[in-house]
Amino acid sequence: MDISGFPFFAGMAVYCYEGAGMILSLESSMAVEVRSGFRTIFKWAMLMITTLYIVFGVCGYLSFGPETNPIITLNLPPGIFPLLVKLCLCCSLFFTYPVMMFPVIQILQKKWKPMSTSMLLGNILRAGMVTITGLIVLIIPSFSNLMSLVGATCCSLLAFILPALFHLKVFKTDLTLRQKILDYILICTGVCATIIGTIDSLQRIGLIQSNNTENNVTRSNVTMT
Repeated sequence: MDISGFPFFAGMAVYCYEGAGMILSLESSMAVEVRSGFRTIFKWAMLMITTLYIVFGVCGYLSFGPETNPIITLNLPPGIFPLLVKLCLCCSLFFTYPVMMFPVIQILQKKWKPMSTSMLLGNILRAGMVTITGLIVLIIPSFSNLMSLVGATCCSLLAFILPALFHLKVFKTDLTLRQKILDYILICTGVCATIIGTIDSLQRIGLIQSNNTENNVTRSNVTMT
């Protein structure tokens, strides 16, 4: 069984659940009288989302097989309806991009006070962030590789490492041995996943030469000789 693609899959899977950092804020925003049922609601929501991911992925692969593109709309045949679908997707990305960048800009403006008081500096900051994201897309044109890289680095940090570290830091005097062991297991898992996933993603992007490439080059040289 070939498991060489598992780090790529793990990075993609973690990326799909990158909203883990919003769990506490969602719970605190609920009304006090219904907050006790948050865990039940959260479990059902995660079950529904996971089921949707699995069904969507399986249906896409059954429809297009190994030729399935990272962005499924690229597999749609030419026509009016596929064009409308792609147009709607572009509009969605265009209008949701400012929403996703808004908290980033707010954090940066709070960190650098002059940018929060000067409209010119604030606009320069926004233009710079848009330029940086555009350059990242140009450097890494493959959307799936970019997702895997972000999942292996940022999302693994948010989902595994930081929550366990915060739990150890805040409740260090009240934790049982079992809870501490579980936190350390999560930290080690997150660190290992980050290292392996990042290396795999960088190899797929081409920033790091993989062993397979080196072996292929060596075999080619031997054959030519």
